[in-house]
Amino acid sequence: MFNKLRNIISHPEHKILLKNIFSLSILQFANYVLPLITIPYVVRVIGPDKFGLISFAQAFATYFLLVVNYGFDLSATREISSNRDNKNTLVRIYSNVLFTKAFFVHALHFDFHEFNFPYTKI
Repeated sequence: MFNKLRNIISHPEHKILLKNIFSLSILQFANYVLPLITIPYVVRVIGPDKFGLISFAQAFATYFLLVVNYGFDLSATREISSNRDNKNTLVRIYSNVLFTKAFFVHALHFDFHEFNFPYTKI
């Protein structure tokens, strides 16, 4: 049993896979544990009312981030992985995604300032 496991682990491709699994596990663990440590400290230092305001602003920004990303995490990644050997196509995909995100940012900025809060004009 241990010899079979040792043979599986000793394979070079499996070593990379196990290294990646270990690294992602450490990262996921840190994503769960660090907020449990830092959030009570931050709330104690800045106060619950300011922490609530910061959380509201963060949620508001996340809404705009959701609109701006518009699924590019999946579609652009798929396109880039299927065209990884064609540099011209990679440049075109990257440029299109960047331009579209910039367009969404400007459109949301205009929409936010013109239609929702006309008294906050910059």
